[in-house]
Amino acid sequence: MYNRTRNIFKNPKGYEHELLSLCCITKTMLGWNLMKVAGTCRERCGGMGYLAIAKFGDFIAISHAAVTAEGDNRVLMTKIVKDYMTNIKSKASKVPEPTLNVQT
Repeated sequence: MYNRTRNIFKNPKGYEHELLSLCCITKTMLGWNLMKVAGTCRERCGGMGYLAIAKFGDFIAISHAAVTAEGDNRVLMTKIVKDYMTNIKSKASKVPEPTLNVQT
């Protein structure tokens, strides 16, 4: 997800209407993932996870800031859906066709 968004950011031709949404999606998914991974790793390390050398405290603080910035990630996800619906109405984007489990 991150690499695809980064490549589109470098060359947005054809994705001009979707670029902001892709960046918002990437930010929310990476923040949520870091929060889950850092929290789980700290828990699995037991008391050693609380030591400064483990850096879990730093990662948890960064993930907390990423998840709660902009009010909350739910605000960004709501914005993404609103922008997507606006792009579909204005014909700037189209609803993707299903590719898996398609029955004809």
